[in-house]
Amino acid sequence: MGMEILTLKNKIDFEDLQKMLRKTTFRGLYNKAGKALQPYKDAKFSIVTIYPEKYAGSSPKIHSGDTHAPLFTSQPTIYESSSAIMETVDAFLKENDMSITSLEGGV
Repeated sequence: MGMEILTLKNKIDFEDLQKMLRKTTFRGLYNKAGKALQPYKDAKFSIVTIYPEKYAGSSPKIHSGDTHAPLFTSQPTIYESSSAIMETVDAFLKENDMSITSLEGGV
């Protein structure tokens, strides 16, 4: 399986991204009235920095302003390949005069 080529098709600002996420519904999950659930409708969104774990078995860390906290996930191995994915995305963004460390919206 070869690596897919990334193509930048659209840039979405953070406010529009939040609006889109608030409208997201989960297929097969409904409230008592039978309407599709919107799990992010009242969510609080923020842009944070996530630092990888310092050693195997530790948790990645979330940094937002003065707040530092462990990132919880029920799938700790998901971050094993995230570094490689982030490296690929960062290289792609650099080719488009952007940086993964200074994104202001969604791509």
